[in-house]
Amino acid sequence: MNSVAYLSADDVIESCSEHFADSEMDLSLLDYCLLQPRRRTQDDKGDLYPTIVNKAAILAVAIIDNKPFRAQNVAIAHYLATVFLLMNGRQLQKLDADEVRTLLRGYASGTKTAEDVNQYYYAHLSQGLLVDPWVHAPRGNDAAEQIVAMQAMKSIFGKMQDQNHPRGEPIALSEPEADFFTAMLANALADSGYVMGGDIPPE
Repeated sequence: MNSVAYLSADDVIESCSEHFADSEMDLSLLDYCLLQPRRRTQDDKGDLYPTIVNKAAILAVAIIDNKPFRAQNVAIAHYLATVFLLMNGRQLQKLDADEVRTLLRGYASGTKTAEDVNQYYYAHLSQGLLVDPWVHAPRGNDAAEQIVAMQAMKSIFGKMQDQNHPRGEPIALSEPEADFFTAMLANALADSGYVMGGDIPPE
């Protein structure tokens, strides 16, 4: 597998403070949750969660299990799983909020399993882009900045559409491409909620 982009505590703090009204958290519990997608097998010969979707699902259920946030753990769990997928070149279809809420609250109550969450994410991976790059692309202050942004967008989406790229594997982005993608995601979220993963009302 190519290198995987993992969320850091700083990433989560910054993102959640922007998108959730109450994002107060226990940092030790958050760190524990963020380590789960990185876990290795007992013989240390491979990742315990070998695919990007496996890692996204275990991140979501770890947050639901450990409740690192004072409130909205279910909503934040799905949000961070969605962002993790995007960071690694995958995204979910636009989902039905009630359906996702039922699944994740079912996991929290014990009526659904971690594998149910994993299979749901697998079943709802998108084969296309739900963010319109021409609408949500960050706009520079001058023509030169806009040209750089458009070059980054062309490069990113060329990589995403590469038929030779293994399905489900992360897409390696350069630092300028990653900066552009992060800004585009922020613009999309600000415009219309969780465009990539479907909104979930607070618990």
